[in-house]
Amino acid sequence: MEAQAAAIGFCGTAKWTYEDGTLTISGGIAYAYTKDGTNPYGWDVYRDEITTVIVEEGMQILGWDTSAGISTETLTGNCFRDYINLKTVQLPSTLQLIGYGCFAGCTALTKIIFPENIQLQPECFMGSGLTDVVLPTSVAVDRDVFRDTPFLATLGDFVMFREGKLYAYQGTERTVTIPEGVTSIYPFAFQDNTNMTHVRLPSTLLLFNAAIFEGCTNLCQLTIPPEINTFAAPAPSLSLPEIIYGETGSAAEEFAKQNNLHFIDPNDYTDLGGTDMTLDFSKDVWSFGNSSAIFGDGYSLTEEAAAKVVEQWLKDKSYLERAWNGSCYGLSATVVLAKAGMLPITKLQPNAVSLIDVEPNTEVLSVINYYHYLPFDNAIITADDMHNKSQRTRLCQLIYDMKAVPTGGSPSVVSYETSSGGQHAVVAYGLEEGNWTWDGVTYHNRILIWDSNFHTTLDDRACLYYDSDTLNYCIPYYGVMYAKGFTEDKGKIIGICNRVDLMNAYPYPYPSAEIIAGDANGDGVRSVADAVMLAKFLTCQGNVFYPQSVDLDGNNQLNANDLSLLKRLLQNAG
Repeated sequence: MEAQAAAIGFCGTAKWTYEDGTLTISGGIAYAYTKDGTNPYGWDVYRDEITTVIVEEGMQILGWDTSAGISTETLTGNCFRDYINLKTVQLPSTLQLIGYGCFAGCTALTKIIFPENIQLQPECFMGSGLTDVVLPTSVAVDRDVFRDTPFLATLGDFVMFREGKLYAYQGTERTVTIPEGVTSIYPFAFQDNTNMTHVRLPSTLLLFNAAIFEGCTNLCQLTIPPEINTFAAPAPSLSLPEIIYGETGSAAEEFAKQNNLHFIDPNDYTDLGGTDMTLDFSKDVWSFGNSSAIFGDGYSLTEEAAAKVVEQWLKDKSYLERAWNGSCYGLSATVVLAKAGMLPITKLQPNAVSLIDVEPNTEVLSVINYYHYLPFDNAIITADDMHNKSQRTRLCQLIYDMKAVPTGGSPSVVSYETSSGGQHAVVAYGLEEGNWTWDGVTYHNRILIWDSNFHTTLDDRACLYYDSDTLNYCIPYYGVMYAKGFTEDKGKIIGICNRVDLMNAYPYPYPSAEIIAGDANGDGVRSVADAVMLAKFLTCQGNVFYPQSVDLDGNNQLNANDLSLLKRLLQNAG
């Protein structure tokens, strides 16, 4: 049989010849125009027969150069896209560029050797069958060149075609630490990675361009070493990580400031050199809880305390007449102040050694209610500028505050909205690691909480459980659950504050230390009301607010003899 005659054609400034499954291209540049979406290359009629492509010496460009500024809608670079029988490609040393999508989808193509200094444009081998690639470090690799190929899968999490330049990250870790030695990062290295939540940059990076995180919608934490001091201005539409970790005074701090991001220097929280401020439930908390049986129907204050609250915060005395619906904030704030040594225990109860010894007398309830009005003070609301920060930012700051508690950092008052729409305040005083599962979600970290609704014990249900990577969290007892992007979030953190200087910016106006004998309710006078209070106490029907004032026989016990002596004092007074 006679051999089939060779087919010959021209494309751009190149000549092509096809014979017996082999396509040979020679000349300078092979490209073609198209306006209707069809493949414009003359050899395309042999697409099912072509098994070998030989590009001869002298060729410079194969396919259209997308950087030329003309849309690929009218000019195509897809020279051999989806040629599923193509097995062998031979490239010359003179080739400078392989254009957009040139060999994409060539599933039978498993090996290729690239010449030095060639430029590979987007998607030119995407979805091909490449497993064996000889790629000199001088090759310039554009976006998605080897995407969805067996070759790319063999390169590990961090893909680097050229020393020092990170081309792509294809791992699945939530916290990603970019290796030291990386000096530059390809613009699309992390694009649309929704799995990452925290990235640590290497100190060797010469320029940080936030555009590398475009589409990384769950990335909320970024660690920037102090060695990085050059930053590209992010596009206005670009969503940046909410929390920046760095060194105080570094360019990272300035970057965070300029972009309104929350900045944390972890070194500020490692060791403050102070005493352990972790709460001890046997001495550092109130012996009574957030109950109307203790606080009554309203927010009782001494006359002097009420006047100071109105003067400093409320500006409206009528607000003091509201019905009681909880004193959780006041209970929490006073626990923090007492731990800091700013709540004078002996002024509340002279014989008390620690906070838990203090009984709920009139003055004590007034103190708690006085500090309960703190949320109305603008200084507290805006403390650390947390009022306009995201949930993840607030939780992250709280975590770092808690890391400092064992070495002198103050516990924090945390306010949050419950799932029912109410509000509650507690004291956060430390961190703990472990395994806890709530509503089918397992958490490995939690913030320890003193809750005035569980005032004598640490109740697991009242603690705040969180994921250190995503900063999702829950508070089981109150049905609080936060997860970014979850449409049914229940409750949220309203505010956090460990600024005891602000909490006590206007100290409570304590009365003189003088105790009036027989003044059981602490109202400053001795009256029949004191005898009634003592009588109820002796019959287990109530409390005595100032027990030391009615221990009239001096035996450190309250008994019927003290009641008899009190009645005698009242009779003698007429």
